[in-house]
Amino acid sequence: MRILPCILLFALAGCGRPASRAQEMGEQIRQWVPDGTPLVSARRIMERHQFACSVASFSNAGQMSNSPDAVLWKTIVTRHGQQFAVTNISYLQCQRPWCHVTFWIINGEVSGHSAFGRL
Repeated sequence: MRILPCILLFALAGCGRPASRAQEMGEQIRQWVPDGTPLVSARRIMERHQFACSVASFSNAGQMSNSPDAVLWKTIVTRHGQQFAVTNISYLQCQRPWCHVTFWIINGEVSGHSAFGRL
C-alpha cells in the first residue's frame, strides 16, 4: 500500500511541464525591461547586457503603410488610469549572437516585445 502514494507522487510531479527556453527568455527580457520602460532606458539596459541596438521611429500612420502594425495608430493607450491617443511608434531592435529582441515603443514607452534565439 505504501507504493501507491509514491506512484501518485511521481505521476503528479511528472505532469508539470518545465518552462520552454522561449518562455524563460521572454520572462528574462520582461524582468530587464518591463512594459512602461522609457525607450532611452530600455536601450541602455539592453546594451548593458551586450546587445547592439537600433531604433526605427514613426510619427504618423502613413510612414508605416506597409506594416501590419499601422493599426496601432487607431488604438488608445491607457497609462496610470488616463487614456492617450498614439502619437508615435518606434521599434527598438536589439541583437547579439544567437538572439534578436524587438520592442514595440508606443508614445515613448515599451508596450511589448518579441524575442527569438537564446540568451
